[in-house]
Amino acid sequence: MARKLVERRLDEIVSDMGLRGEVNDESLIPMARSIQECGLQNPATVHPDGHVITGHRRLKAMRLLKAQSMLVIEDDGELSEATVIQREVVENRMREGLPPSREAAGIRRYLELTGLSQKEAAGKFGMSGTALIHTIAIAALPPAMQEAIDSGAIPKSAAYSLARIPDPGEQEAQAKRIMEGTLTRDGLIGALKNRGGGSPNRPGRKLARGVAVLGDGRSVTVSGADLTLETFIETIEAVLGKARRVRARGIELRRFLKTLRTESRAAVATS
Repeated sequence: MARKLVERRLDEIVSDMGLRGEVNDESLIPMARSIQECGLQNPATVHPDGHVITGHRRLKAMRLLKAQSMLVIEDDGELSEATVIQREVVENRMREGLPPSREAAGIRRYLELTGLSQKEAAGKFGMSGTALIHTIAIAALPPAMQEAIDSGAIPKSAAYSLARIPDPGEQEAQAKRIMEGTLTRDGLIGALKNRGGGSPNRPGRKLARGVAVLGDGRSVTVSGADLTLETFIETIEAVLGKARRVRARGIELRRFLKTLRTESRAAVATS
């Protein structure tokens, strides 16, 4: 079995998207931005006949960038279906991302070194501005809380709200409740809002319904108790996440919305 790094034209490479199945273009935008900023850090592996062994998403991201060619590792080993499955599963199982606290420290240091705004830096890392803000919030927490987030004892999604609690004693108490399972991230957000610790929409004014008019007859409406820009964004991102997961299954909008209503009622009934 020989492996060599070569440059192949994209129109010579064939992908069936492997075990992951079809992936929508929108979900690959962050990867495409990362490749555009930093280059392809981990080449795909292909057989000399052009069939992808590992790296289906990387290939599709390169196509989104309208690249003509890409560096690949050409592997002339056996290309049985069993071998391809083994390679893909092993590659995905061996991936280990940075611990959240180290990622947060790295991004914060990057901001210090470059002087970029958070919005500009978010583009460099292929993430949304909200995701970057929530990530670097981890770096503002005490070391013990950062360790709890790294271990999963505190959800990464709760870091932003914890970091906004000014009193160290209360911050520690709320973190303890989360670790004990008596407080959820949403519960913490609600408690902060009720005490005025959330992001105000406007001094002295609270919204229960927000309408974002996009033009061309399109608009997005979000309803909820005491809406803030933060909860407005979180609600839209939650809906987007659910919609993207079902889009590949060809579910129609009407059925998707009905499913959300059913899930919401079930959650209320069991709470």
